[in-house]
Amino acid sequence: MDFTHRLIVAVVALLVFGGGGWMVYRLYIHPQAALRAEGRQLQRQTEELAEAPDPALTAFEAATTAAEGAPPDQLRRIWEGYLAQHPDAPQAGAARAVLGPLNIRTLFSSEPGEGKTSHTVVRGDSLYRIARQHGVTIDLIARANNLDSTMLQIGQTFVVPQPEITVTVNRSAGTLRLDNHGEFLREYPLVSSLLPGLAEEATAESRVVETLVNDANEKRLTFGQNGYSDGTRVVILSSPGLSIRGADPATPAEELPAGLVVKDEDLPEIFVLLRRGVPVTIK
Repeated sequence: MDFTHRLIVAVVALLVFGGGGWMVYRLYIHPQAALRAEGRQLQRQTEELAEAPDPALTAFEAATTAAEGAPPDQLRRIWEGYLAQHPDAPQAGAARAVLGPLNIRTLFSSEPGEGKTSHTVVRGDSLYRIARQHGVTIDLIARANNLDSTMLQIGQTFVVPQPEITVTVNRSAGTLRLDNHGEFLREYPLVSSLLPGLAEEATAESRVVETLVNDANEKRLTFGQNGYSDGTRVVILSSPGLSIRGADPATPAEELPAGLVVKDEDLPEIFVLLRRGVPVTIK
């Protein structure tokens, strides 16, 4: 075989075997290499995401640090700011748990402030008359001014909070939330929410129709009467059979009353803030 023939054979062999090798590379080697490269890239991206700080968590940690030793007014601003930026963050519940008591303390304070008016007692005034004049309850005036009787003195000045309360009950979360003028006020845990006439996934709109304080014999009491402070408080809602009551969380489930049940210790505070007409949304 002369040189020309050997060259032709070599070229043919190169084409045959080289083409086969190329086909093997394209069909088997290249896809596997590409998959490995994609896997490495995905792993890097996952690691980068895992290492990226959670903005809500970072802000919560910063708020917690800023809150150390801060006075109540500053504490409120810190946690209000956090919730305004991260209302649905996992840490929002903890922020609301801190902010709620601060809000209540400010609302019930006898110090003048935003959302409050003052009233100076004149001849002929009574707590009932003052409460009607300002569109609030006697209990609210009494709580804000540390009153335990109906005795008034001419010239006495009261601070009268002017809240606009709405109630939202979230049965799946087990919470009863109060908002004031559309802003978060405080959230309370539910002990029970047994509502036989309302399916679990249903939503209902209701209103407060009456607030009652009864003695041990189910006799209705009014502010200033003996036993009023220790009486049983009940908030009656417009939907038939619905009410807000208090109970000891340790009470067996079968002994709990129907309706919305909160802790005994929380009901007096809720009761003071509710009056006839307050809207209640049940989810």
